[in-house]
Amino acid sequence: MPADEPCPARTQGPPMARDEAPEEVRSVDGLLVERLRRGDADAGYHFFRDVGEPRMRLNWRTLVAFAHDLVACAVAWLAAFWLRFNLDVPEGFSATAVSSLAWVVPVHAAFFLGFGLYRGIWRFASLPDLKRIVLAVGLAAVMVPVVLILFRVNAVVPRSVLILDPLLLVI
Repeated sequence: MPADEPCPARTQGPPMARDEAPEEVRSVDGLLVERLRRGDADAGYHFFRDVGEPRMRLNWRTLVAFAHDLVACAVAWLAAFWLRFNLDVPEGFSATAVSSLAWVVPVHAAFFLGFGLYRGIWRFASLPDLKRIVLAVGLAAVMVPVVLILFRVNAVVPRSVLILDPLLLVI
């Protein structure tokens, strides 16, 4: 049932525009509750379509920024190994560094997308944007060893690499 079409069981007046609604109804939870109370059968669909931050715009600039961040993630991971071993990575650890990239980069990519790092215009970046970047990198850094252990990846990653990687990535 479309959102504009009234529900036959509804006894209230016409639906309010979002700007006319009281503050508690305009909140994320309040809007969904209000739509469910009105009897909107598609409330969940319209809720997720209308509410929340703007969706990520898929254009060439966004793709370039995302690709840049993935390359920066891989470079930071390899640089962390390089710095850990004083610019001379042993053969066994260099193979580990390269093979673990297949797990590290997708984990970081998921957190970068999940925290919405590509939704805004970077010309107007602010402290909340920096907070999202630091949170995304920090949580991804926590999840990397969890993923490596959970999926039993045969990669011995030094603890110092797990600390250096997010530091290099934020810089």
